[in-house]
Amino acid sequence: PRVRRVIGTLADFTTRAVATPHEPIPDNDRAGVVVSHQVETPLDPAGKPFPTRVQGIEVGLSLTHPRPGDLEVALISPGGIVILLRKAGDTANPLDALYPRKSQPAQTLGLLKGAPARGWWKLRVRDLQLGATGTLNAWSLKIISVPPRPPRRGDPAGQKRGHP
Repeated sequence: PRVRRVIGTLADFTTRAVATPHEPIPDNDRAGVVVSHQVETPLDPAGKPFPTRVQGIEVGLSLTHPRPGDLEVALISPGGIVILLRKAGDTANPLDALYPRKSQPAQTLGLLKGAPARGWWKLRVRDLQLGATGTLNAWSLKIISVPPRPPRRGDPAGQKRGHP
């Protein structure tokens, strides 16, 4: 599959990235079209990326296709977790969607909570039926991340010592 890449940076531990690839969705092609966003994280005082974790996530989608039920759409995390946003045969969700705010994904985005935020996030769109083609017009990704807790003062290992 063709891969387009857009880079986003976590600022204040939230990233928003938008891409308008206008990529054709190949007809009856299990590989489909894959586009991606690279999420970078802020650097700690030592110059290393913060190991931030996903707290919340939203995916925006704009597709054009004469037969919406032909399409399967999945979000793939940097760690390889695949979340189906839209199953083939789904005609209830619109082709212009904001998951999970305005449309319900086929699988919960909550499965990504705690996953690493840094890395390449991919959107895969597949047309699984013969007879019509479409276009991935645009997609967006919003990730709210949680930074690691700094070590407690006087406790370089960051271990709790009986304090709440």
